[in-house]
Amino acid sequence: MLRANGNSARFILGVWSGAAVLIAASVLLGRLLLGGAPGGAIAILLGFAGGAVLAALASFVLPEAFEHGGPYVAFSTVAGFFLSFVLSEG
Repeated sequence: MLRANGNSARFILGVWSGAAVLIAASVLLGRLLLGGAPGGAIAILLGFAGGAVLAALASFVLPEAFEHGGPYVAFSTVAGFFLSFVLSEG
């Protein structure tokens, strides 16, 4: 979508790199500030974060992925969520 709007590859990589840096910094800051928080509070925050990720995927990523990737996108999406669940339980 960014490419279709006429943005350069350099700009797109800069935006995504900046987002990755901000996310990593947020994780570190959250760990420092909430490292000793009770399990219930952490569960609520993780649920909110997971919901935000799912909303972003459903709104922006999945429609374009289905358009360009076809029916295999559904299988790979479910496989990815299943793998993340299995890894989180290990």
